[in-house]
Amino acid sequence: MAAGQIADLTSIAPSSLSFHLKELSHAGLIGARPQGRYVIYSANFAAIEPLPARQAAFEQAFQHLHQRITAFVVLPLQTMTRQQIISAARRIHEQAPR
Repeated sequence: MAAGQIADLTSIAPSSLSFHLKELSHAGLIGARPQGRYVIYSANFAAIEPLPARQAAFEQAFQHLHQRITAFVVLPLQTMTRQQIISAARRIHEQAPR
């Protein structure tokens, strides 16, 4: 399908659509082949089909990370006084690479 047809169907501005089509093409999720003055885009279903499984794995990893941050950052912060938080923030700032 030509980019113009995609733009008509999606109501996405041509400049924005061009950017996204280029990124999808670089990611291998769509194919792009020149045809005269146009570029014809097509879905790469072999690359798209595994995405739900990858999304589930990402969500699981994100959930684990969220739990770790809550356990090691949020909960301790809730028990610290304002002055303890300020002191800890200063130590972290002083140790940060420059």
